[in-house]
Amino acid sequence: MAIDIDMYMQTYSSEEIQKKYSALDANLQHAITSVQTAESIQKIELKHVLNDEQSKALAERTAYVILGIEHPNEFVKNISQSLKIPDDKA
Repeated sequence: MAIDIDMYMQTYSSEEIQKKYSALDANLQHAITSVQTAESIQKIELKHVLNDEQSKALAERTAYVILGIEHPNEFVKNISQSLKIPDDKA
């Protein structure tokens, strides 16, 4: 399954994203592109009433962690900055 490169190009180049995606185990590739992951992110969006920009940032940052581009320990900080919310809400 192909990854939607354009969705993740804000911070990283399409080549970097594609290279990281191609190097992933098949289970992680599936995690990024699965309906279940999209539904989980959508539940968070609805629960916290995120706007379109925030929703996109949440999906991007989640993918960056799965791709190994960003460290999971930085997830809360990155979500907080991207969504422009306090750390305790991230």
